[in-house]
Amino acid sequence: MNPLHHWKIILTMLAIFVAGTVTGSMVTVRVIKSVIEKRAAPDHWAAGMMREYQHRLELTPEQLPKVRAIVERAGGDLRKVRGTVGAEIAQVVRTAQEDVARELTPEQLVKFDDLRREQRQRFLERMTNGPQPPPKGKRPPGPFFGLPPEGKEGK
Repeated sequence: MNPLHHWKIILTMLAIFVAGTVTGSMVTVRVIKSVIEKRAAPDHWAAGMMREYQHRLELTPEQLPKVRAIVERAGGDLRKVRGTVGAEIAQVVRTAQEDVARELTPEQLVKFDDLRREQRQRFLERMTNGPQPPPKGKRPPGPFFGLPPEGKEGK
């Protein structure tokens, strides 16, 4: 095989991967923002908190307007914070993925693109359906919600 032909194939694969990465990142950011906005909208959060507070705390008629004002103010604060934090998180993830991609071979890049697609799908499923518990007898790998990695308990 002609060495020039070999490089053309590698460069073509790399270009396809880069195009997929850029497109996937853009789509992921938009979908994640949409899902988060629907799922964690401050208005829905505030309404849910008020229902729970009323039900669980048995708020008095005097407490109700005061607590409602506090929760609505917090909802407004969350709306402001959510916009900046979501963009920063997306940028950190995108930068890390780009840095990792630069270290991989063309064959690994294809696998990396598949892996990212699977991760994106799992994330979207969690955002849509909520977190699912691990199968019975299994814990998530690695440090997760303050838990030590498997096999590291008590060490």
